[in-house]
Amino acid sequence: MKNAPPDAIPPEEWWLTPAELDFVRARHPTNRLSFALLLLFFRQHCRFPHQLSDINPVKTEVVARQIGLSDDGPQAIALSHRTLERYRSEIRDWFGFRKALDADMFIATLQAEMKEALRTLDRGLPNNRLVRIGEAQGGRITVTPFDPLPEPPNVVALKAEIAATWPMTGLLDMIKETESLRSVSAPPRPRPSSGALSRTTFGIRPTRLSPNWERR
Repeated sequence: MKNAPPDAIPPEEWWLTPAELDFVRARHPTNRLSFALLLLFFRQHCRFPHQLSDINPVKTEVVARQIGLSDDGPQAIALSHRTLERYRSEIRDWFGFRKALDADMFIATLQAEMKEALRTLDRGLPNNRLVRIGEAQGGRITVTPFDPLPEPPNVVALKAEIAATWPMTGLLDMIKETESLRSVSAPPRPRPSSGALSRTTFGIRPTRLSPNWERR
């Protein structure tokens, strides 16, 4: 690379993958470098640059070589607003991004969805036998307990294995026996107290550490 120190060579983030290279070559030849810079900048920063001229010239030269341009100071061509917006949309679609909506439109859409969900709840609540609204405390909501879930497959297999080995012993009996022998459910031992030392202990310890120390 011309006039580029070794530490100025861009990292792998500025190298196009084969699929990205085909994606760039599908653009018009005069716009390929600009499109490639937009693509790689968005891939690395999840946003587009304010201006293509802000990108390091060394990185621009590396990208230009990848798409087959000359080494004589390649420059990214400024794109028209219409072309720039189209390229940005294509790059966002390429990476699976969706352009952010207008803030007011987003809030209005979210409010409409919430209102519709609340209307659906209000319409279905009187006919729902599993939910009841009481009169105590301003209308306490009472929900009927759900049916118990089936036992996990591992617990079923463990019970079957115990029943086959010890037909007269249940899983609960095995857990009780293990608890009585190992105390597996006992709470952990508390950490040693970090309270202050008593005056007696404080007076004895220096005597052991320093024989020449005299207590007063």
